[in-house]
Amino acid sequence: MMRSHTSQIISAAIAIFDAHGDIAIDEFELYLLRLLPYVDGVLVNGTTAEFPSLSPYERTRLIQSALNVFDTSRVIAHIGAASLRQTSMLLNMAADVGATRFTAITPYYLHISEASTLHYYELLRKRTPGRLYAYIYPDVTGNDITAKTISRFADIGIDGLKLSGMASDRVAQYHHIAPHIDIWSGNDADFPNTISHGGAGVISGVSGVYPMAWSELRDAVMLSDKPRIAAIQQHIRNMVRVLGPSIGNIKYALRLLGIAAGQCRMPIDRVDESSMEKIRCIVSSESVDTLSFTR
Repeated sequence: MMRSHTSQIISAAIAIFDAHGDIAIDEFELYLLRLLPYVDGVLVNGTTAEFPSLSPYERTRLIQSALNVFDTSRVIAHIGAASLRQTSMLLNMAADVGATRFTAITPYYLHISEASTLHYYELLRKRTPGRLYAYIYPDVTGNDITAKTISRFADIGIDGLKLSGMASDRVAQYHHIAPHIDIWSGNDADFPNTISHGGAGVISGVSGVYPMAWSELRDAVMLSDKPRIAAIQQHIRNMVRVLGPSIGNIKYALRLLGIAAGQCRMPIDRVDESSMEKIRCIVSSESVDTLSFTR
């Protein structure tokens, strides 16, 4: 199993819904085209896309749209579901439209042991015609994979991990245990720290609002330009502090930028007036097209 050597910014794409609540494919592809020059890839149908609200058909259409915009190697299709049967169906549908990189969140809602979770991924790995990454987000799934089990993931052929929520703090620990697999953090604002601890990069929802900022941070990290890293990182922390807590906040910021991001489909809390004002301040102080940072 080969580990990638390029530090990566992967945008966790939103799903865009029209006024009737249906997926808006044209607007989604325009949103992706805006990311194309800056990020190393996109994760489609993840948490930021409200995947529990998407039908299998909708998930497949969104993957197909991402493949229309990005090269196959730059698209990670999230196929996770509550059961192996559902995940396998989504895997086959994604593979049929050309996906070759897949991630699956741990089974959720009902609590299962780590041994059962490992067995789930072992069976899924055997069915997967490409790279497979485990997606660990115990805060929302109720199921976790701790350090004692991580080494077994490499043994069964899992190619990487996406660590979100409380698990995002474990990059260094898991890299030490399983150094030959890719590990991404779901912490939008933690790219330099993730790379310094052996991680492959971040999978970030907020980068979908200002992709140039994350692109410039990645390049500064690769050049070990510490003053530039510090300057960009401060901007990114400010953005994440305001936009990161809610998909609704991300979509509101995109709409302010003139991007048809639509509303959320899941019953996510509406953006309150205080948050709106903070988001307006972020949007007015940054420009998606001219964002730059002094040394």
